[in-house]
Amino acid sequence: MPLIILGVIFAVALGIYAFFASRAIAEEDRKIENRRRTKAAEKSDGDSGSAAEDNVIFLSEDLEREKRRHRKRP
Repeated sequence: MPLIILGVIFAVALGIYAFFASRAIAEEDRKIENRRRTKAAEKSDGDSGSAAEDNVIFLSEDLEREKRRHRKRP
């Protein structure tokens, strides 16, 4: 009987933990999304930003050349 009570307490505690963890994750996701929106709004309002933040596109021949260079390194 004590083992059943302990199991019920564990199950309830696990459920409470899962509930609060999911709320915290959802809140953090909302914060990240808000930051992303504000950065996008600032970027569209002002200058395009620095070149370091822009995406870099590699062509397939560039990738192959870099693979060969990487393999040659000791």
